[in-house]
Amino acid sequence: AALRPARGARAGAMRFFTREYLQNSTPSRKDGVDPDKEQQFRRTYCNFIKKMVQELKLLSWTLETAIVFTHRFFAVRSISKNDRFLVATASVFLALKVDESPRSLRDVAYVMVMTKNANKPAELLALKDNPDAYLAPLMESLLLAERSLLYTLAFDLNVDHSYPVLVENLKKLGMDKVDNADDVKLFQLTHNMLNDSMITTVCLQYHPRKIVAVAMQRVAKLSERKLPLPDGKSFTEYFDMTQAEHDDILQQLMI
Repeated sequence: AALRPARGARAGAMRFFTREYLQNSTPSRKDGVDPDKEQQFRRTYCNFIKKMVQELKLLSWTLETAIVFTHRFFAVRSISKNDRFLVATASVFLALKVDESPRSLRDVAYVMVMTKNANKPAELLALKDNPDAYLAPLMESLLLAERSLLYTLAFDLNVDHSYPVLVENLKKLGMDKVDNADDVKLFQLTHNMLNDSMITTVCLQYHPRKIVAVAMQRVAKLSERKLPLPDGKSFTEYFDMTQAEHDDILQQLMI
């Protein structure tokens, strides 16, 4: 099956996609977009969202929410038939509401234009000359894109964020001391790895608790540290995953 439910997921909860489906069977693939090209498109809209989030001075939580929304959309809609920048902006707008950090539609549309056309002075001049006329049709398109996004996501707007999972894991293992340089380094490097993983689709395949755990283990190994697991517990047992899941996540984090 292309889709599989999250372990322990409640009825109607977010379903996760298999890696095989995402690589070979998405609408984009059926429209002739090869995996490398789709990854290139994915990287551009992730970077676009990051720039918008920076310009709007938003928290990293909203960044993760918006990127996950966009990834979910393009898992079931063709990237060749939908404007990825419009969908990405609609995801930012929707994420602002979900994360209770609302901004006006006009502000979001304005930042979209400034971000997308940073190297197009003619477009920026047109915006400056008559912002209301320039932004009006774009705002209408964004509302339509938001509606399409909501229907595509089946109104499931739940996103489990990696940051609180990372904090909780480090606390459980006693590796959360802010006055310990090694603990601070472990946190920061793991957080950086998780941020880098946003351009991949690993978040569509596994719950953050598994992704965060594998990232922690990888960073600890690179730092020549050992995670202090309870006696008798293997890493996969403690973090409730199979060895195959562990290896698959690790491979994708290292891409």
